Order: sequence, then C-alpha cells, then structure tokens
Amino acid sequence: MQSKEAVLREAIRELGLLENHRETAKEAAKSLAKRVLRGEKKNTDPVFWPAGLLLMGLTEAALAGNKEAEEAAVSYLVRAAGKDPMITHTDDAVAAYAALRLYEKTGEPKLKDLSDACAAFLKHARQDPLGSIVYNAARNNSYIFADGAGQTALFLSAYGAAFSDEEAVSLGKRQLSNWFSNGLDARTGLPYHGYDAAGGICQGIVGWGRAAGWLLLGAAEVLVSDPAGELSFPIRKLFADAAGYERQDGLYAWTLPGMRGPVDTSASGMILWAQKRAGLSADPERSEKALLSLTDDEGKVLQCSAECIDFGQYVQQYGSYPWGQGAVCAALWE
Repeated sequence: MQSKEAVLREAIRELGLLENHRETAKEAAKSLAKRVLRGEKKNTDPVFWPAGLLLMGLTEAALAGNKEAEEAAVSYLVRAAGKDPMITHTDDAVAAYAALRLYEKTGEPKLKDLSDACAAFLKHARQDPLGSIVYNAARNNSYIFADGAGQTALFLSAYGAAFSDEEAVSLGKRQLSNWFSNGLDARTGLPYHGYDAAGGICQGIVGWGRAAGWLLLGAAEVLVSDPAGELSFPIRKLFADAAGYERQDGLYAWTLPGMRGPVDTSASGMILWAQKRAGLSADPERSEKALLSLTDDEGKVLQCSAECIDFGQYVQQYGSYPWGQGAVCAALWE
C-alpha cells in the first residue's frame, strides 16, 4: 500500500506517457492494452477521456497546493490547446473541466481558451429531440450515454458558474434531468448505461460502476453550483441509491448490484470523488484506505476494469489503466 503522494507521482508519469506517445494512446485505450504504448493508429485528440481523468487527479492535487502536479497539468493542457484549441468529442469535457479549474487558480489564458472551445463545441453538438447531447454524433443513432451526460454536466455546470453563462448552466442541467426521466431503473434507482428517448429503450446493464460514476461526477458539480435547485432532490436520491451498494470495505464492484463481483477501482474512485465534492461521503477515510490498499509499490492503482467496448460489452479484465489512476488520484486529493 502506497500513499496518495505515490499515486500522484504515478499519475504524473502516466500523463507524461500520453504526452510523449500521443499518437498511440487512444488506440491503446480502445484495444484494451494495459499500457498506452501499445496502440497503432494515430491519435489527434490529446484531451480524450483517459487523459481527462488523469488531469482531474493532478488538478485536485494542484488545488491542494502541490506545485509539481500544477506544473505538469498546466503544461500538458497548454501544449494540448496549441494556437487554436480543438475539441473533437463529448468526452473531451473532462479535460476541459480540469483546465477550467486550473484557470481559476492560475489565470493562464490558454486554459480559458480550451474551456471556451469546449463550451462552444457542446452548445453546437448534435442533440436528441429532448435536448440531450448525443455521445457519438458520427453514429447513425441518438443514443444518450451515461458517460456523456455526466461529462457534459460536470463541465457545463462549472463553466456556467464561472462565467455566468446561463446557456451552459441550462444545457448542463438538462443532461441530468433528461437522464432522471429516461435512463434510471425504477426498482434500484441505478442508471442503465444508456438510452434512446425516442424508442423508450434503455441499453446496457443496470448499475455498471463507471456509468454510475460518470453520472455522479456531473451530479456533484451541479449540486455544488446550485445546491437548492430543482435537481437537488433527484441528485441526492441518486447519491443515496448508489451508496446503498457500497461494500463493507468502502469500495464498489464493477457493477454496483453485484457486490460479490470484482471490485473496480475506477468506479470506486469516481464515486468517492463525487461524494466528497458534493459533501455526501459518509466515511471517506475508510474508502481512501481501501483504495490505497489496491496500489503497488510504485503507486500504480490496480484492480481497475478495462475499457468498455459498447453497450453490454464489458471486458472482465482488471489491471492498471490511466482512467483508474486518474479517478483514484482525484478521489484521494479532493
């Protein structure tokens, strides 16, 4: 078991791998490789979601006063922004959220440029008839993913609050309110992985851990931005329903109702961060200790579930992945 400082050092190292091998990192994530160096195709998006979760971890440490984390995260994001920041996918919102919070701390203009680019991208992204942002606009469907709903609510709520942008605030809240109406299981209160509002069909399994984690990340930020708003009750209920599946050690299984199944450190880290951010964590020290017990001598977070391929396709492979490292780092430093 290592310390949160060791977890942070490993997160910084892994972000460096993404920086140095940018053209192979996304393909590596898609092919379920354990390390980001095993991909083959060129990646032109340096702020895709595995990098975003690592950046969230570094951002939390930076906001706690760690200068090494701040320098690493800011330099990565400034280089990623370049001369003309490019946001190419919904899940870039996670890195943009980190950029926004670091901008508020440092005043670095490139971080605001990246945040502004993400806000503009999301405001013009394809939506379903209810106004939910379609996660993968290139596909010929209108599936709404928990991933995208949580990611966009997370960023848009923070962006709207930071710059008094009511359009961003409204768009962010809409992602969650539509989800509460269309994407939750009535018996458990837990989310499906996705839904199609037009067809009235939900997709994937009920209570996949990272689906719950993504939604709770967004819900936490909405609650922070508007603690007494119209979404306060359903958000708090979502937190309570998810917490009902917490294991005795303070962690969560890869699918929340399957409490005797494999633990997933990525889902557990995401949920703990959200609970702490929203002020709704009953016993964070227990969960933090349990997460640290699943790190190796180098500070690598273990027992993280592999990348999901699509609805219903959850590879039962566990190891060390950037998204687990970032999520746990963020939870420990929040």
